[in-house]
Amino acid sequence: PTLRWNPSSSSVHLDSDWHDRSSSVSAYLSAAQSFTPGAAVTVDNLQPGMYVQRGRDWQYGDSDGGRGCIGVVVKVQGAEGTYAAFPKSDGLIRCRIGVGNAFDLQVA
Repeated sequence: PTLRWNPSSSSVHLDSDWHDRSSSVSAYLSAAQSFTPGAAVTVDNLQPGMYVQRGRDWQYGDSDGGRGCIGVVVKVQGAEGTYAAFPKSDGLIRCRIGVGNAFDLQVA
């Protein structure tokens, strides 16, 4: 995409309902920062479909399959949380991306 959008500078909260209503716009949105392996996943670099692994503040034991397992961001719900799926998990794991200065995920 040629248009860059910085979600942290907007008062609009993105959630699944917003994307459903704005499919013509969402094709033009991209993260404000590029992916850097090992970097914390933040509101500025978060994108559905990005590959992630446990980050510095991971608090969910081995629910991701253990250190080094790769998952994918499957759902972004603004302040409600970011959901990632890992191959060995039983379902989606709700992760923090800056709430309380905690970052559960890092870019894989």
